[in-house]
Amino acid sequence: MKKKLLILFGLLVCFAGITVAAVNASSSTQFGTGEDKYYIDMGECTGCATCVSVCKAEAIYPTLDIYQINQEKCTRCGECKEVCPNDAIKTW
Repeated sequence: MKKKLLILFGLLVCFAGITVAAVNASSSTQFGTGEDKYYIDMGECTGCATCVSVCKAEAIYPTLDIYQINQEKCTRCGECKEVCPNDAIKTW
């Protein structure tokens, strides 16, 4: 069975037992502040792995279809968002 990650408004999202994202639609932060929450837009990610190569925290990992960001490992540096050629890495 193929698993999909769904992001629902205001809900904690888990994938394979790892916290991936805590979505808060009302938050607004500036890029690279260290407080941003990053996620990979499934519709935009092509699986090129450019983000993986710059992630010093090793927080980006492959899933069945694309890559995901482990929020527990992510240091919120913003380097992955900066290098993504498809603008697939978003913040909230």
